[in-house]
Amino acid sequence: MATRERGRLRRVARSGLVALVAVAGCWAPVGPADAATARTTVLDCQRLRGQGTYADPSVVGAITRVTRIRNCAPLAVGYGYNVRYFSFTLVSAASAKSVALTYYRVARPAGVGGVWPAVFNDDAWQERDEFASLYLNDGTYEGRYHWLQGLPAAPYRLRVEKPSSAMAALTSASYNVLITP
Repeated sequence: MATRERGRLRRVARSGLVALVAVAGCWAPVGPADAATARTTVLDCQRLRGQGTYADPSVVGAITRVTRIRNCAPLAVGYGYNVRYFSFTLVSAASAKSVALTYYRVARPAGVGGVWPAVFNDDAWQERDEFASLYLNDGTYEGRYHWLQGLPAAPYRLRVEKPSSAMAALTSASYNVLITP
């Protein structure tokens, strides 16, 4: 990862209880201990409204502060099982600190892979491609992310995908999603 990127996004987490994200040098707490503060929203992936399909995405809602979706079930290889969609709305244009990130623990069983994010606008136009996502590994967590800077205030869909390569793992790890305004 380039030095500039390391400076913008230093780490995802240091413990299972409190996760930190360094976005443009600004630490934003995103762990359960911070859910009550005005700076962070923590949602349980299993309790989101929607099926997680493109037509019925899991609804995250308006992104007005750092939003963490935790405890997302693993994705498996196979049509219909390797993708999950989340809908969210940027209520203002994305700032230089705005990011969409998927992450999971580095320590995971053999044969378990990661997930890749992609961002679409409400007209199904792909804004950020999964293959253009940037890789992050801080030793405890790893994942992939996109800077959202430049996107206007509008509804979006975040697609989280388990790549279906024959050489890839058959399932992904359980993962978390982080979206910052």
